[in-house]
Amino acid sequence: MKYGKLLFMVMITTILVVTGIIRSENVYASTDRQYYYEAGTYYIDLDGDGKWETVSYNEYTETYRDYYGNTFEVLGAWELVINGKSSGKKYIRNPINDGDYCTYIRIELIDIYEKDKYTEIGIRFLTDDPTVDDHYEAYRYKSGKCELVFSEDHVGQVWDKQKKKNHLMVEEYELCDLGAVFYKVDYVIEDKELVKAKNKDRVCEYCSCQDEFTANQSITIYKKNSLKKKVGKIAKGETFKVYKLKFSKSGKIVAAYVKSSKGVKGWIDVNTGYPRDRENGIVKDPFYWG
Repeated sequence: MKYGKLLFMVMITTILVVTGIIRSENVYASTDRQYYYEAGTYYIDLDGDGKWETVSYNEYTETYRDYYGNTFEVLGAWELVINGKSSGKKYIRNPINDGDYCTYIRIELIDIYEKDKYTEIGIRFLTDDPTVDDHYEAYRYKSGKCELVFSEDHVGQVWDKQKKKNHLMVEEYELCDLGAVFYKVDYVIEDKELVKAKNKDRVCEYCSCQDEFTANQSITIYKKNSLKKKVGKIAKGETFKVYKLKFSKSGKIVAAYVKSSKGVKGWIDVNTGYPRDRENGIVKDPFYWG
């Protein structure tokens, strides 16, 4: 009786855990659907055949000695074991950036192409310095083998993209009159590297966590991002939300599509870089770093 009750509890626990992480569709449909893992064993349907793969993730540390003779532990290698078969111990390129060493790895599920049956595993290599750009690799389990999909530096948040095979969105950021803003950039995978996709209108979706701004001065709203025909204004002290960013050919932010608290929609003039007047910029208390 005790064995039967224990088995039942294990089964229920497994179902609850697995249903929370084993979803091959819309894994990155929103920021609320991100899943991160540490070293351990997980049950995931990676190839869409309706059966769970047993996925184990292992880490291996190494001791490094710096110029002054100080020693410290860093991650030297990692390994995925899927259904008992190792993908092979993979050694980390250290230092991963200008003397900064990989001190931990974050594992996440991504769905690069939502219409296929595969769920990819993303491996993010991180340092203790949050300002250091990290390295990212994505792997796909196919026909019993774990194959590299792409390997790239400077990859922000990865989003799925319902457009065509091997399209995905990568989160990037820029400093402008609104502060440090994040936006989604469309990428394609070519020869296992991320290549920025063509964007004829040069408009990207805004995706920062700051979803509301307070105008620090009167701001003119224009009908189009050419900033010619006026449609209204945002009064000083009024709030507004940002939805899109317009870029110049040189990659600078020139306009933002907004909606004021009074319901007026349109484009406002925004410049890349620090505010032209930090204390009296277009928004109150813009957040910056770097």
